[in-house]
Amino acid sequence: MERIVVMIFLWVFITQGALAQCAKMDSLYRVLRVAKSPTDSINTLNALAATLLEIRKEAQAALVLRKSLEMAEKARYPKGVADALTHIAVIHYQDLFPLRTTIRDYQQAYQIYQDLGDQEQMIKMLEIMGAYYAKSPDTESQRQALAYYEQSLSLRRQDRDSLAVANLYETIGELYATLEQDAEALSALELAEQIRLSQGEENHTHHRLLTRYRRIQAIEAKIEASDTVLLTIGFGLVLGILGVLTIIAWQQRNRAYKQLKQNNQNLKFL
Repeated sequence: MERIVVMIFLWVFITQGALAQCAKMDSLYRVLRVAKSPTDSINTLNALAATLLEIRKEAQAALVLRKSLEMAEKARYPKGVADALTHIAVIHYQDLFPLRTTIRDYQQAYQIYQDLGDQEQMIKMLEIMGAYYAKSPDTESQRQALAYYEQSLSLRRQDRDSLAVANLYETIGELYATLEQDAEALSALELAEQIRLSQGEENHTHHRLLTRYRRIQAIEAKIEASDTVLLTIGFGLVLGILGVLTIIAWQQRNRAYKQLKQNNQNLKFL
């Protein structure tokens, strides 16, 4: 019965000619016809939705995902639910839903993948959410992007995927640069360069950026050193002036005291 419902549901796409536009979709349709279990049908529907999104057929993809999500929840198939949510998030973003709606979908999917112990998908969700927030120009979004990327970095270190870790450090460095946290940006870019060099690779664009940051840091250090010297000199001059004024005041006080004493003696004499 479930297969009959699915077949009727997909008939809409056949009549609209959507499947004829993509050989991959036609292949997925044939797989769906012979699917022997609900999980196979759900996985195929999610793959079909992803393909529809690739050819910018969001409305059809939304219908497929509605069916996929319904079947996955009924079958208690969490991976199917999570996969559907990741595609629904794309539709929400493309349809100009608030960013929090898209992020909510990804967060729900992330939680399911975390419960399943699917670290690869967890990393994917974190980096997608980080990328969405990184597109926003406000500082709070940039910091949220950093938080997601740093979570992903922690997981990628466990996988020992060196080049992926280097890429993340570079992304994190760029975000710190956007936030004008130059010391953190330089540190992240240096770590990325160290990893790439250890793997026999080099990102010339980021190498130039790193060189620029090092030069800026050196200039700032010189300026700070100059400022320190100037402050020391200035402070010394102030102390010197205060010392001179103190001596002058002391001398004037002594002269006044001597004059007063002399006047008193003159009065006694008279």
